[in-house]
Amino acid sequence: MGALGDDNHEGAAYVFVRTGEVWTQEAKFITDDATEGDNFGYSVSINGKTTLIGSSGKDGYAGSAYVNTLLPEITIIDREVDEGVGTVVFTVDLTPSSGRQVTVQFNTCDGSAIAGQDHYDNSGTLTFNHGEVSKEITVSIIDDSVDEGQEDFFIDLHSATNAVISDSVGRCAINDNDPP
Repeated sequence: MGALGDDNHEGAAYVFVRTGEVWTQEAKFITDDATEGDNFGYSVSINGKTTLIGSSGKDGYAGSAYVNTLLPEITIIDREVDEGVGTVVFTVDLTPSSGRQVTVQFNTCDGSAIAGQDHYDNSGTLTFNHGEVSKEITVSIIDDSVDEGQEDFFIDLHSATNAVISDSVGRCAINDNDPP
């Protein structure tokens, strides 16, 4: 979907995916050389993983087209840690590397492990600059004295720019270290 009016008509293009009856934003495309009035997103065509996005106002309305031949994919690696470890580090990968800046937002989500009792909340934005293929998200684990079974929480990836999220949820299993 083109959004030529975004950011003072610099423009953007969005990719949405439908699951059942729910539409979810999968990616947002912007151009690195955007200026006011470019109208990037004036026209959009997608064929497989190739996108063609028009910018009708570029260079004094001469116009321009941007082709992405392979949309990079973002994935996150699941983790399993012992409760006393202190922190857990999730690895977020971008495949292949991109010639454009890629961003993705993240936040923790409770499962059976509860924020403030078993782990601390974390949220933010990861930025992959040209050529970067890996980033890390660190979450602090709380070492309580309660005997409990394995618990889990999740990292949710969302709102990617210039990439598609192919694995949006990272799971962390926390193994209890307390005696019965």
